[in-house]
Amino acid sequence: MLSDISSSFRNILKGLVYPVCVASCKGSDLINHAITVSSVTSVSFEPASLLVCINSDSSMSNAMDEKIKLNISFLHSSQKNIADLCSNPASKIRRFDNNFWNFDLNANPYIKDAQGVAFCFIDKIINHGTHQVLILNLENVLTKEAVPSPLLYGNQSYLEKFTF
Repeated sequence: MLSDISSSFRNILKGLVYPVCVASCKGSDLINHAITVSSVTSVSFEPASLLVCINSDSSMSNAMDEKIKLNISFLHSSQKNIADLCSNPASKIRRFDNNFWNFDLNANPYIKDAQGVAFCFIDKIINHGTHQVLILNLENVLTKEAVPSPLLYGNQSYLEKFTF
């Protein structure tokens, strides 16, 4: 059971809006992994880097080490089905049984029709509480959309289409 502070903190976080992304890689176990994440943010421009948080209980957590290259696919508002597929533990073995994926030169999966993809390597892994905090340095970026229309998540559901 959550403490009063954790419960109140969770309620505050429900009121925020997050971009929905898929973190994917060929793990240290040489198996393709993908999970939906909403805790992605920029860290710096030099070096170009991101921070992503991965639940330590997730299917991907045990496959992480500092030699892994990881891709972050920023989902388009039309890609709720991909977010659902990669967030449901029961769908783990079916995540790659579709045509959503491309593979980079390192054989790491990424969402081919994502709004954008950050091709990264793990610089640091920090274990903190229930999550792994990964600092990712970017090696390359792929953008597809001229006008952003990100898939967003807030108040425990996907938000209606948003454009700039």
